[in-house]
Order: sequence, then structure tokens, then C-alpha cells
Amino acid sequence: MNEDINDSTGSSLGNNDTYVSMDAPDEELRRAASEAKSGETRKAEPQNERVEVQNAEVENKKLLVEAEKKIADKVFEDFVKFFELSSDDLEMATMSSDPDVQQHRIFGLVDMIGLPPNASPLNNKYKLKAALASIRDINPKDETERMFAYNHVALQNQSEGMMKTMAKGKENMLENPQSLNAYVKVQASLLKGIEALDKHRRGGKQQVLVQHVHVGPGAQAVVGDVDARKVIKETSERPMKDVVDSKQQKRTKVRNSAKPSISKG
Repeated sequence: MNEDINDSTGSSLGNNDTYVSMDAPDEELRRAASEAKSGETRKAEPQNERVEVQNAEVENKKLLVEAEKKIADKVFEDFVKFFELSSDDLEMATMSSDPDVQQHRIFGLVDMIGLPPNASPLNNKYKLKAALASIRDINPKDETERMFAYNHVALQNQSEGMMKTMAKGKENMLENPQSLNAYVKVQASLLKGIEALDKHRRGGKQQVLVQHVHVGPGAQAVVGDVDARKVIKETSERPMKDVVDSKQQKRTKVRNSAKPSISKG
């Protein structure tokens, strides 16, 4: 009996293999969970490092932009002082009161007219002053006219440069067809630009100003806004017979009015 109990106890409690095998799944789960947690920690550390590196790069870029902005502002401030540009000059030439816009557009104008670094500073100063004076004379009213003024000044400056080159005897455009063609194209561009500006300011409408109108005997005239295209169209659509009859009627009226009246007495 005792042996049976011992055997049963030994088989149920004394068998270590059976006990370990019963608890093994829980132990493996705990070990796997621990390894997974440590793996997540290892993965999180590089990710956090990447985020810190990205944040540092963004901060460095901000600092670099701020430094470049300070340098650009200082350069523009010295530029304005040297060329003696007033706030009115800047607003007139750039059509803006924003310092950043003024800086961008003024330097763009300088690039268009060309201020050689090896030229005399005084010469560059007069050159920019002349460009600003031309823009003031054009008196741009909107962004389109401002861009035209810049292009006009640049073309005019290029044309003057060609003439100066020929005047100094460095090149005779009359003997060089390529240079002559280039000069003619610049002048043509200037004229086309002026016509385009005039058309833009008139809104695309053509105006004809008549100061004196002389109407002879038997003639007719219309004074006012006349659309020539409409008149021509209506005249061309009228039958020729109507035109001839109208002319004959006018001649008859003229003859009758020219006959002397005979009074009966």
C-alpha cells in the first residue's frame, strides 16, 4: 500500500521531468517577452538618435538662414548708403515698402543694367542713378509696368554701351554686319516696348484725336467716337444700287438748292 502511495507520489511529484515540462511554456513565454522588450528598446534607441539628428539638422539650417539673412541685410544697407538711395527711391523703383522685396528687386535691377566690379565706383553710382531716373520718368503704376521699366532701362543701357564702343573706335558697326544687326534689334525692342506700354495704359483701345473738322458744301461729317471697322462693314454690305441712288439724291438736292428762286409778280 505504501509502495503504491510512494509510487504514485513519486510518479506525480517525484518526477522532475514531468514538473519541468509542465512549467516550461510559462518560462519560455517570460523569456521571449523579455527578449522582445529588450529588442524594442534597442530599436527605439537608434530611432530616437535619428530624430535627434534630424532636429539638430533643422536647427542648424535655421541658424544658417538667419546668418545669411543678417549678412545680406548688412550688404544691402552698405549698398544703399554708398549709392545714396533714399526710401522714396527704393519704394518708387521696387513698388514695395517691404525691405526684403526692395533688396531682391534692386539687386535684380543691378544685374540687368550691369555694374562691373572693375569699373569706377563713381561711374557705377551714376549709372544706377540714371537707371532710377529713367524708371521715375516711366512712372510704373503696376507690376507689369515695373517689369517693363526694368527691361527698358536694361535695353537702353545696352544700346548706349554699343554706341560708346563705336565712339571709342574699338569697333565700327557699319563695317560689322553682326554688330549692326544687334544694335538695330535693340532699338526695335525699345520701340516695341514703348508701344506695348502705351497699349497697356490705354487698355488696348485705339484713340484718334481730331482737332479741326472742315466740312465743305454738300459734304457730310461725323464728329465723335466712330468705329471704322463697323462703318466699313456696313458700307460693304449695302447693295451698290442703294449707294448710287443715295448719291443721285444728294446731287439733286444740291442742284435744287443752287437754282435761283423766281418770284411771281
